[in-house]
Amino acid sequence: LNEGLSTVFWVSLLFSFIVMKDAIGVRWETGQQAKAINEILKRLRMRQVLEEDLKELLGHTEAQVLGGFIVGVVFSYIGHVLFFGPI
Repeated sequence: LNEGLSTVFWVSLLFSFIVMKDAIGVRWETGQQAKAINEILKRLRMRQVLEEDLKELLGHTEAQVLGGFIVGVVFSYIGHVLFFGPI
């Protein structure tokens, strides 16, 4: 941190937020669509259209994403300390 935060840090941070948003939001929406499709097929008695129901539990909860973020920060710090010394 003596030299400030580099462009690589900011780009990495941006990509990590994009991945976290995808893990929580987009995949959750996909699960909701799968629930709706399964319900439509059930009501129309067209269960034979698919061999098995679509997976409804996709993505991660907010707690899981936060946990992954914390684990990532901790392991990054440990790796930095092991290879380059303390900050």
